[in-house]
Amino acid sequence: MIILAGLALELILILSFVPAPLVPLTADSGMDELVPWLEVLGQPIHERLASLRPGISLTRLAVILQMVCFLGLFLPYAGALRALRTDGDLRVGRAVLLFGALFQLTALASRRLFSNDLFSYIFNGRIMTVYGANPYLAVPARYPQDPLLPLVDWREVPNFYGPLWTLIGAELTRLGGDELGLTLLLFRLVPAAAAIAAGILIWWTLRCWQPRQAALGAALWAWNPLVVLESGVSGHNDALLALLLVVAVWGLVRRRAVLGLLALTAAALVKYSAAVLGPLYLVVLLRRAPNAAARWRVLLGMVAAAGLAAACFFPFWGGGGELAVSALVSSPARYLNSPAELVYGQARLWLGDDSRLIVERMEFRPWWAAAQRPLQLFLERAEIPIGQVEEDQVVLAINRSDGRWQRVFDPVTRTTGYVALAALRTTVRPRSLDADPEVASYEIGPTGGAVAARVNLAIRLFGWLVVAAIGTALLWRAVTPDQLLSGWLTLLTLVYWLVAAWFFPWYLIWALAVAALRPRGPLVWALVVWSAAVLTYYGLVTLEGDPTLGWLYRWRAVPMFLPPLLVLVGYAIATRVGRSPAALRS
Repeated sequence: MIILAGLALELILILSFVPAPLVPLTADSGMDELVPWLEVLGQPIHERLASLRPGISLTRLAVILQMVCFLGLFLPYAGALRALRTDGDLRVGRAVLLFGALFQLTALASRRLFSNDLFSYIFNGRIMTVYGANPYLAVPARYPQDPLLPLVDWREVPNFYGPLWTLIGAELTRLGGDELGLTLLLFRLVPAAAAIAAGILIWWTLRCWQPRQAALGAALWAWNPLVVLESGVSGHNDALLALLLVVAVWGLVRRRAVLGLLALTAAALVKYSAAVLGPLYLVVLLRRAPNAAARWRVLLGMVAAAGLAAACFFPFWGGGGELAVSALVSSPARYLNSPAELVYGQARLWLGDDSRLIVERMEFRPWWAAAQRPLQLFLERAEIPIGQVEEDQVVLAINRSDGRWQRVFDPVTRTTGYVALAALRTTVRPRSLDADPEVASYEIGPTGGAVAARVNLAIRLFGWLVVAAIGTALLWRAVTPDQLLSGWLTLLTLVYWLVAAWFFPWYLIWALAVAALRPRGPLVWALVVWSAAVLTYYGLVTLEGDPTLGWLYRWRAVPMFLPPLLVLVGYAIATRVGRSPAALRS
């Protein structure tokens, strides 16, 4: 059964490469440059699909096929988990690990990336190695001559990854040199290798601790389609963070306090988010210290962890020196793909905020433009003229353009409307408007108004207060490694729902690694369902701006977050009536 399930998952994974080049918002992985024959999975099949003349566009068909493949990966995965629930055979565990490695190696052959984060990793490395600057202070937009700049999404934003990952990225960038395909592969090799190593360590840890669940835990992680796609295919550094969390748990189980604390600190130095798990880990570590010598080892581990953090921060700490981390969990610009985004938008609407600003992307920043010729100002796009913009007159662009029309604020007439984008050129704000309060209110952008600030503060306070209250309760009773893992899963679930208002599918990898070390209970299986649900993002994000189906994009957080909640609610109801599903308990 396990062999058949592994082969089926491998086949579907390869098939998922076929529609990917036609899916919008994907990026070239560089593999065509390194392995040209991989094109056999693309152009010939695409031409055949086009010749069939389907009733929908080839792009829409590709998106549908991509989603079918992605969600289809969960069929053999679910079958394997079901078969492994009671099978702790050593040979089966080895087969699980071999297939896990095969999936990651196959994923590296993907011709497309489903995220542009890799280009940000590389550009941060180039800021250090090519330009000799500090990526926490210098933004990519400062280097318009760099050929990689058009590939970077976050051009105006300084690096917000941890310093350990930034240092690793600098070395990978140095190794790759000017060969983009090779550099992309090097960056993808790190999370792919980390995912394989995490699977081996999960299996090893459970063999020493819960041997009957070793193969199940290894499969829950190494065979999970989300882990495979976000590690080997898209190359997110979250797989490295997950590996370090597993190392920290291994150190706790094996009473290696120094190693455990170093690993957890390193995880936080890859992504600062991991720091939320630190207090619970330290409390359990101290409670498991049987004597003074063991407590001294914990203290030594804390000193070593502080030394590691200082060593990683040191290269970046100079001059102005502040790291750009405050916006991660506090900024009104950090709402995307989450329930909080829906609440944020609706609350602002109820409180009277501008509806056009509410639907604007949070990262949008207004920009000044000048008319290259006399223009008509329209109430809506090409409808109902409401004014005139003279040649060289300066206006403020206050929403993203649709490619043809740009919504602007005219500081002369104090009106807003639409003008032709092609007739605008960028300029700077006139000095006469420096102290204009109305201009200042528009310049702040979609997230800078008073209403947005109040709603953001309420959402942030609520989320952090709930996490702090439940985290404090967990601190009181956590003693064993099992209780630590249960507490971590609870904390991460709350963080995803209430704190991570800026959410992407790959964030779920952290919790999957923890769940694999404790593969039982309703929260674990809800997380498995969640890992399938978040992949709907890759289909729904292509509908942004669609005149017919754009509402599905606006409500994308519902299919991403509702299924695991239904699993937990269903389990609670079944437990209350005395019919708790055995599959969720075990």
